[in-house]
Amino acid sequence: MADLGGFSVAVVGSGLIGQSLAILFARAGLPVSMYDTIFSPGGVPSCQAQSRVHTSVRDKLDQLHAENQLHGKSPDQILPLLQTRSSLEEAVKDADFIQECVFEDVQVKKSVFDSIDKVCKKSAIIASSTSCIMPSILSEGLRNRSNALVAHPINPPLYLKLVEIIPAPWTSPEVVSRTRGLLEYIGQKPVVLSREVDGFAVNRIQYAIINCCWRMVSDGVLTVADADTVMKEALGARYAFFGPFETMHLNAPGGIRDYMERYSAGMRRVSADDGGGDSLIQYTPGEVSAIAEQMEAILPVDAIRGRLADREICLRQLGRLKLSL
Repeated sequence: MADLGGFSVAVVGSGLIGQSLAILFARAGLPVSMYDTIFSPGGVPSCQAQSRVHTSVRDKLDQLHAENQLHGKSPDQILPLLQTRSSLEEAVKDADFIQECVFEDVQVKKSVFDSIDKVCKKSAIIASSTSCIMPSILSEGLRNRSNALVAHPINPPLYLKLVEIIPAPWTSPEVVSRTRGLLEYIGQKPVVLSREVDGFAVNRIQYAIINCCWRMVSDGVLTVADADTVMKEALGARYAFFGPFETMHLNAPGGIRDYMERYSAGMRRVSADDGGGDSLIQYTPGEVSAIAEQMEAILPVDAIRGRLADREICLRQLGRLKLSL
């Protein structure tokens, strides 16, 4: 996405997610057209509703500017790139990338996708912000369904950079690649799922954690407060900087292969006792090798010592930040 001259974006839905994504696109220098049904209730343009959204966006830009998060730009430089439109067609007809951000209702989102598909350019990418609706459900029947996918931002998008990209079975690989490139261009951190799975990545991982904590509280092993403390003062602090695989890699001298040799039997035992369904995971030699190869390509074993020093710095600084809040 090196050359984005003439590239434009449309955001459909003007709530928190829609406003935040519009700001991120505009901060990167891209013109953004925003549309919401509140801008033209009953087909009559509402200047009052559009003005409220402009005020809300301005407030968010002022806050980001005060936090030095506008990449050296001022709100006055970014605001002209954000325009509200009185009709869906006006907003999307010339857009190269269209982000749907309406509320989480499958029928409403399908209707919006259908309406966008009828008036957008044939080459336009149509992305949904849904957190759990399969892209195949939203895009089946569209004339341009190969250009449709899910690009799920994490709330609040202005401060959390992750975006999950989930293709439908018929989504073009080029569309996936272009979407990832665009999101990287505006400063986000996209991850791509190879196929659609219920819950995507964030919710599947989040629910696994929630379910384990829920069982421990329900079984009287932990209180709610103590379960939250486990996350805030241990796992969450680590995972703010290092994911689960890198944490494993750092917690054994020989990296993740060494970690699995030491602890996989205990992992299987605890998983079976937990009753969460993970007892079926056997951590086979082939799986360990495949995961270790990926991890070692990111962080070779001989670089672990230096990364451990980085970890100490990160956790020390996080501890200071928490004390200051």
